[in-house]
Amino acid sequence: MLFRRSTVVFSGCSSSSPGTDGLYFEFYKKTWSVTGTSICNVVKSFFAKCYLPKSVKVTAISLIPKKSHVESIHDFRPIALCNIFYKIIKIIIDRMKPIMPIIVHQSQVAFIAKR
Repeated sequence: MLFRRSTVVFSGCSSSSPGTDGLYFEFYKKTWSVTGTSICNVVKSFFAKCYLPKSVKVTAISLIPKKSHVESIHDFRPIALCNIFYKIIKIIIDRMKPIMPIIVHQSQVAFIAKR
């Protein structure tokens, strides 16, 4: 099955922090013809089964200095190095938030904020 270029992957910042696997969005953009089907299958599997392997959920926290001469812990900013699959799923979920109140029945309160 052929997959179109994923707007989520191609809208991802090429120079954003890499995932725990060391890969950036740029890697997936350049290798889309090879990796695209697998990426789509992993993301579809998550939404169908509500399951992600532990390796996808692993996140590393790194401290980045805000200035050249660090004097205290307040001189650092934390960044999360999430796996690209995790980032893709988060972007899709964020894009779905505005339509969730329309597609989820009024009697459902667990999935919609402020219900």
